[in-house]
Amino acid sequence: MPIMPAIIRFLGYNPLPEADTLANKLTRYRVSLGITQEALARKLGVDPCTLARWERGDRTPIGLYRKLVEKLLTDRQDYLEKGLGR
Repeated sequence: MPIMPAIIRFLGYNPLPEADTLANKLTRYRVSLGITQEALARKLGVDPCTLARWERGDRTPIGLYRKLVEKLLTDRQDYLEKGLGR
């Protein structure tokens, strides 16, 4: 959903529901930035199918990937909550 960053900027906050699981947090992060699964998978260095499984909650990232995902989410959490989008 590439228009989400513009919506967030317009509203001044992120209208997406709060995420309670790692899968939902990862999806909310990606959608809030308006990027595709392919783009985020490339950034994380994983196959897009792997990212899709993480977002559905079918699988959970482990080891280095878990740390990478958690860092990605915590580094951007405040930024996204302030409605700054990209």
